[in-house]
Order: sequence, then C-alpha cells, then structure tokens
Amino acid sequence: MNYESIESQIVARLSANTDLTAIADVEALPDSVDNYKTPVQKGLVTVVFLGEKYDSNQSVGQVSQHTTITFNVSIQARLMRGIKGVYAISELVKKTLIGFAPADCGKLSLGEHDFAGYQNDIWEHSITFKCRSLRTQDEADFVPDTGITDDDIYFTLNQTDENIHV
Repeated sequence: MNYESIESQIVARLSANTDLTAIADVEALPDSVDNYKTPVQKGLVTVVFLGEKYDSNQSVGQVSQHTTITFNVSIQARLMRGIKGVYAISELVKKTLIGFAPADCGKLSLGEHDFAGYQNDIWEHSITFKCRSLRTQDEADFVPDTGITDDDIYFTLNQTDENIHV
C-alpha cells in the first residue's frame, strides 16, 4: 500500500474542484514544519494518512485480511461561517471525496467531522475519511503436513469412491 500515492490522489481530486480551490489551497501535509502554511486570504485544506486497521485473517491457506484505511483532512480558515469559512470548505471537501476510490482502495466514506481548535485567529476542523482494502500474503505458502497449527485449520481432501450402488 502506497500511502503517499493515495494522499496525492486525494489532493488531486480536491484540487480539481474549482469551487474549492477558489476559497482554499489544497496540499498534503508537508514533511517539514518550515514548509507548513498558515491560511491568510484563502483557507487551507491539508491531507494526511492517519492509520490502517486490520481485520482478522480470512483464509486457512494464504494470509488474507481486509483493512480499513483512514485519512485526515484538516480545514483551516480565518472565518468559521460564510462562503469562505471552515463550514463551507468542509462541505465542499465532503462532496468531493465521498465515493471517490483511490487506487487499491474502495470508495471513501465519512468517519468523523470534528472541531479541532481555534488558535492565532484560525479556525480548524478535522474530517476523517475511511476506505476498505485488502492485504494478502506476497509469497506462496503451501499447507504444512502437520494438519492443525495454532488457530489455522488445514484439511486434505480424502479420495473417496463416489460411485453410488443401488
């Protein structure tokens, strides 16, 4: 899973919305604090990978686990209300991303939308988006001869005579 690539796809999707880019700059969270912006005239939308949670293994052979991947979209602006405020920017972000499917992922859905704070005349909200994916074992692993190992159960198909005699 390439989190950087998925962040870039989300940024590109948001940047393609001209209504959004008219009132906010969109970017991935920078690696360096020196490159971090503060919203002045326009709002700021920042995208970052937040985490990945794994379901239990679904297979008795190869490892196969569904995952839930979470991304955070931070919305900052000098105004909370109005056409350039955090509320308006948040709604444009939601409309743009709900249902969008990044590579190797299912469609994005909403996780949470929270007030994140107010500092130095800047309002901030945080929206989490979730999508599902699948992690599988890279290399083939053949069923061991032992039959049962830990929580995994293996079976060998017995050869039977399926001829029915009446």
